[in-house]
Amino acid sequence: MRLKWVALSAALSAVLFGALNLPAQQIVIGPNSQGGWNAYKRDPSAKIWTDAQTAAEATFPGWTLNGVQVIPANSTKGHLLTLQGKQETDYVFNNLGLGWVGLTDADDWADKGAYEMGNTSGAVLPAYKDGSTELRNVPASGERGEGFIWVTGEPFEYQPWNGGEPNDSSGEDYIQLVNNGGPVMNDLPATSTDASLIEWDLKLAEHPIQVTAALAAEGGKLVGKAAARVTASPATAIPGVQWVVSEKFTQVLSPAGADYGQGTVLEWWNGPNINSTAAWSAASPTPGTYTSNTVPSTAPFRWDNPINLRNGDEAAGVTAIYPTQFNATGDFANFENYSLRFSGELFVPQGTVNFRDHNDDYAYLAIDGQQLISDNDWTSWDGTGNTKGGVGTFVNNLGDATHEGQKGHWYTVDFRMAEGGGGDSARLLWDVTDIADPDDAPSVENPDFVTIPKTSFRSKMPEVKIERQLPLGSIATSVDGTSTGLGWAGAQSVGNFDGNGAFNLTVPQGTHTYVLSATIGGVTQTAEVTATGSTGTPPTIQGDVNGDNKVDLTDFGILKENFGKSGPVGAASVPEPSTLALLGLGGLWGLVGLVRRNRK
Repeated sequence: MRLKWVALSAALSAVLFGALNLPAQQIVIGPNSQGGWNAYKRDPSAKIWTDAQTAAEATFPGWTLNGVQVIPANSTKGHLLTLQGKQETDYVFNNLGLGWVGLTDADDWADKGAYEMGNTSGAVLPAYKDGSTELRNVPASGERGEGFIWVTGEPFEYQPWNGGEPNDSSGEDYIQLVNNGGPVMNDLPATSTDASLIEWDLKLAEHPIQVTAALAAEGGKLVGKAAARVTASPATAIPGVQWVVSEKFTQVLSPAGADYGQGTVLEWWNGPNINSTAAWSAASPTPGTYTSNTVPSTAPFRWDNPINLRNGDEAAGVTAIYPTQFNATGDFANFENYSLRFSGELFVPQGTVNFRDHNDDYAYLAIDGQQLISDNDWTSWDGTGNTKGGVGTFVNNLGDATHEGQKGHWYTVDFRMAEGGGGDSARLLWDVTDIADPDDAPSVENPDFVTIPKTSFRSKMPEVKIERQLPLGSIATSVDGTSTGLGWAGAQSVGNFDGNGAFNLTVPQGTHTYVLSATIGGVTQTAEVTATGSTGTPPTIQGDVNGDNKVDLTDFGILKENFGKSGPVGAASVPEPSTLALLGLGGLWGLVGLVRRNRK
């Protein structure tokens, strides 16, 4: 048996600002991945691609928010969305959704440089542009995506193809954005219909809305401000700011281990295909620490095998360690859209050692904090197909340890993979052929590289903790449909607040960290304060004045001593229960549940 925890992040998100239900065709202002701001809209009406592009060419109608004109109408013509980077793509996906984008290889766009190349899904992706891990060179002859152009003439450098695309299976010349663990591109024929993602290249230097958030503690109460105005002159105030006050918590789920064990610490994420160093940093900055953005499917456990996973390899027992909630239709089914990380220490012999990954679809390797590999090009488990894996070199001049008869040093190691469709593998190899996994085969295309054996890895289990923000005075709905009250009774967690004043929240006894989030028009600002309160713990049962979970003569004595007294909260020994409700492990575990499961 092994404990697994699941954080109910969806419930928390619904509490903070509710589900995203934008009115049909609402305009939003978002980042264009080039340092500026553009306008975007989703037209939900189903159209063929050519009609969608024609309709998208209307001039910008202006943007009014809660009765205030933020951007006036102008002559900028629109077009179907052109994806210029991950930031822009994720913003549109998260705030508007899916639909047609302005990418095509149809003959009608030949004058713009488009040409039909058929199925290029099996071709090699273009190399990354110098200094980028996101943008690629424009596809050249024989490369994946050759012949496609953006309708605006912008270079086709951001290329988030879905697995097996573009396959041109039935004369498919037009591209839509679909969801496969994140926004990716799929080709469709001329007769298909979809919603439209529309963009106006306003190229604003700054966002047209300025939001102010301020939070402080005065006299045992939280006070703050949430307001918004138009950035440009005149700086007209915009009503209707939504705000929420939350308390930050860190919950330790398991303490750190003191002893080394063979193998690496292994962490799984179900859902996100975390395929860049920036995305990993945002999702989980340190092993064993998880934030409300991304939480793992399982708490870390020690994997005492080599870094060598191949779906369907029954002999190696690989599928036995896949978390049970991963989408599977059998013991050795194809698992899609997940990420994992191995961490610990690796014994590196003295001298120069070369490393290679055989990962599908993303690989990252760092030794002693030095990044050696980071690539998004899939490679088969045996090393065949596509780019044959990323390669990195590490030079070890230390010989303070002896292992397998060789001098060397134990270095920290961080190895990651992400799977986004079409089979999976995670394998780390090196060219130290006299220290290899005896039951494994060398790389087919690079036989000088062999799988690093499990005996060359060691690790200590990290402290496992979760960092959360729990909204005060709100109702969170748990996965099983029950409601859990959180925080201070009577507080409004979301509402309009136009000036300085108390939130009607009393700081309880002890030190607490609070966060105010204010949002309007897609812009969010936060403010944070750490405050110490002196108000006593409220009764947990009726008549339990001193909070010791029983009613006895001690409670009666406190009441007798303070009978008839008046004054501010905290002035008397009797707590004021109307201002405070319990926010303890009961509330926390309403969001974080422990579920037991058996290993296969």
